[in-house]
Amino acid sequence: MQYKDITSTNSSKDASPRKLIDINELAALWSVAKATLYNWVNQGRLPHVKLGRSLRFDVQDIEEFRQRGTMGLAGKR
Repeated sequence: MQYKDITSTNSSKDASPRKLIDINELAALWSVAKATLYNWVNQGRLPHVKLGRSLRFDVQDIEEFRQRGTMGLAGKR
């Protein structure tokens, strides 16, 4: 079995480790119910990392997700 090297995903300029937060922190940050976040994870809509039985969210990835979601809704009003 081969594993993907995730260390090479950061550009050479951005050598610092990426910050991961848990679902409680994300729910508080976005003022969204944890149940909603779990639904989005189960639907495959929200980028996440699974560490054992715990979910973690990369702050940069979720902010990009949030920007894409905001952009997508702007045209549907």
